[in-house]
Formats: sequence, C-alpha cells, structure tokens
Amino acid sequence: MNFDRFLDHFDDSTITTMKKHYWTAKQMIRSKLGKKEDEHLEASDQDLDTKLNLFRSVRDTSFNLLSNIENYQAYLLDAILVENELGKYFKDRGKKEKREQTKTVLTASGRCLIYNSHQRAAIRQPLVR
Repeated sequence: MNFDRFLDHFDDSTITTMKKHYWTAKQMIRSKLGKKEDEHLEASDQDLDTKLNLFRSVRDTSFNLLSNIENYQAYLLDAILVENELGKYFKDRGKKEKREQTKTVLTASGRCLIYNSHQRAAIRQPLVR
C-alpha cells in the first residue's frame, strides 16, 4: 500500500520540530514566571487543536477505510478463484457423469458458479482503481 507516501507529506521537518520545542519551552518559562497567556492566543490554540484533532480523526479513518478495502479485495479475489475452480470442477464432473439428470444439474451448477465468479471479478475492478 502506498499510504506511507501520504503520511510523508505530513511528517514534521526539522524546522517545524524546532519551532514546537521553542514554543513549548517558551510556554513553560512563561508559566514558571507566573505570566498569564493572552486569552486570544488561548482561543486561537483551542481552535487549532480542534482542527488538528479533526484532521487526525479523518486521517485515521481514511487509513482504516483503505486498509479494509484492501482486505476486502484480497478476500474477494480468494472467493473469485475458489468459485471459479468449483464451477470448473462441477462442469468437468458433469461431463463424466453417466446419469442424465445428475449430468444436467452438475453442468448447470458449474456454469452458474463460473458466471458468478466473473460477476465478482467485475465488482473487483472498480475497487482496484
């Protein structure tokens, strides 16, 4: 999955990290000296924190959704392969069967399973995109 490239865009650079450490140290010194923070600055931080929490929530949800879609694709591919092989097996056994009624049922069941596997494969294509 190429989600790692998506996360690289949001990794912190050295300058951003230094700014964070500077801001944290500055706030700690201000609080030790007993200086009050500006109420507008606190409101601004609260708004930013809310937006950052929303962003992280959306990012985590998107990551989980992508992960679930990949798992679904893998399970869907397994179902397609198994259903197709079972259909081929039923058709093959139907051709070798001596009783006409059993031969018809096995062949028809095999065709249905193969058709269903092709339909599942058609569903999978948009998910791959």
